[in-house]
Amino acid sequence: MSKRGYRGLQRLATQLRRYRPFKKALYANAGWTSWGDWLGTDRIADRDRVYRSFSAARADAQSRELRNWDEWIEFTKSGDLPPDIPVAPWQTYKDKGWKGIGDWLGTGTVKKGNEEFLPFKKARAYAQSLRLKSQTQWKGYCKSGKRSRNIPAHPDYVYAGAGWVNWGDWLGTGVICYSRQAVPAVW
Repeated sequence: MSKRGYRGLQRLATQLRRYRPFKKALYANAGWTSWGDWLGTDRIADRDRVYRSFSAARADAQSRELRNWDEWIEFTKSGDLPPDIPVAPWQTYKDKGWKGIGDWLGTGTVKKGNEEFLPFKKARAYAQSLRLKSQTQWKGYCKSGKRSRNIPAHPDYVYAGAGWVNWGDWLGTGVICYSRQAVPAVW
């Protein structure tokens, strides 16, 4: 495309941007409803739609038994999404009860970093009640699926600076990793 042709396209784009609000204002008192009506698509802009309440929309989403984010996106593209349920519920219900896709779909999955864990002392008491003897046993316990969601699988990261001492303290064994023990200097 030539430089002259490109400048012509720029002028046309500028004129169209100026024309858009003019048309809306021009026809405001003469039956203007929306761009969807004007263009014959009957589409209503997302910001102008009236959606169900958060709890009603969430109940509908949960009734569909979708398991994850990908299934939700696939569902929204399928054409089966009711018009009064938003495609992007995290935006529509941001300050109206939105807690995450796991809550929305009813799976309970929580985005990493948004988990809510017990305070350190309560979590440590729980870990000690299991009577596990090593970090390896703790990892096995976590992988078994028996761990409560409010107890972190990696307490050393979650509670760093909030009471974490070492694995011996966490499990109540008192054992300290050899590499972290204070070794007397031999001169």
